[in-house]
Amino acid sequence: MKKLLMIICLTTLCAHGFTQEEEARNLIRELVEGGTDRSTTKESWERRHQLFSDLRAFNPDVVFSAYYETLGEKFDDLNYVNFILKEFFDFDGRDIVSYGRQEALDWTRKLLREKKQGQGLDRPMAIWYLRVKGDERDLDLIPIQAWREELAMRVAGTNLINYWKATYPTGAAWLGCAPSVTNTGPQGAYVQAILRQFWENMEIEIEEGTESWPQPAKFRDSAKIPPELLTMVVWFDAGGNPVCNVDLAKYGLAMPEIDLPPKVKDEILRRSSGSAGLPPCNAGDAGQKPCAPGTTAPWRTPLLIGVAVLIIGGGIYAWRKISKR
Repeated sequence: MKKLLMIICLTTLCAHGFTQEEEARNLIRELVEGGTDRSTTKESWERRHQLFSDLRAFNPDVVFSAYYETLGEKFDDLNYVNFILKEFFDFDGRDIVSYGRQEALDWTRKLLREKKQGQGLDRPMAIWYLRVKGDERDLDLIPIQAWREELAMRVAGTNLINYWKATYPTGAAWLGCAPSVTNTGPQGAYVQAILRQFWENMEIEIEEGTESWPQPAKFRDSAKIPPELLTMVVWFDAGGNPVCNVDLAKYGLAMPEIDLPPKVKDEILRRSSGSAGLPPCNAGDAGQKPCAPGTTAPWRTPLLIGVAVLIIGGGIYAWRKISKR
């Protein structure tokens, strides 16, 4: 009886997951197909806002799975493709604690390789995503040299300061950073916080105005940031605590305290527990010590395990019922 109850529970959980994904796909469908009519009425905007709110209410893993399934079916429909590419960038590319969703990155690479220039693909959006979550595999997919050089710097270990700028490369305000490839993930949040500490302690300089723009400009000179801070590496020890390969006290800095989401903390512990707190293999000077290879685990693994248990358990139960006859 207990085994039967376990099978029923697993069946319910799996069915619930699949139902949620189908609901998410329906919301995506309505957002895309409803957005092609270019309607600007108040009712249309309110409906669209509600659809997005409903979509955000789902677990992100469910939503991204729905994106992947939709891309598989709608690969040639650029209305769907461009909508999903923007979602990839907005909700993974801009997420400082994300390791980068590998299936989303693979779909993006596939689209850039298979959709020819001029076919309507939002290539800049796809490239933006690869620039902040991609790696050395993506260098050949980026045609613009300046953008390719940015990714090359991240691959080489540089944390790009004030990356989310609009037009001007300097200023007094903090504009975030794009962590190096090594620091991509929750460690990137610590890198960004450390660099922000240093940035906000820098002297604000004044640049005199010109005839065309007489207003003097205030800025901090990013060239004055020590190179070892720009190339610092943060990783997590066996207890999940952040560790840095730079003596932060030398610069009057300290490892920040960041309240990461519980799911992110669990993933950090999972990844660091088998590494004995060793730095990643490409961690610059720290990488000369014994190192821990990166590990990834598809989010679908628990679901697949559940399905396997369900099938096996169902088979055993059915066999026992038949054998008793």
